[in-house]
Amino acid sequence: WTEVMDRWRPGRAIGGINGRCRVHRAVMLRWSGPGDLAAAAAMAACEELRPWMRREFGWPLVELGTIR
Repeated sequence: WTEVMDRWRPGRAIGGINGRCRVHRAVMLRWSGPGDLAAAAAMAACEELRPWMRREFGWPLVELGTIR
């Protein structure tokens, strides 16, 4: 479903929608592997959520810690 989201919203999304999707992607990659891709998705989520949603910034950090 994350690939469908990528096709649905080409380019930069407004707000933190990309970051939220990347956290979900990181969770799914953590479940299925590979771990390095999961960590990269969590890091990308951090970068995308930081300017828009500071309250949710901890969510990808927790996921990154779980992955590691």
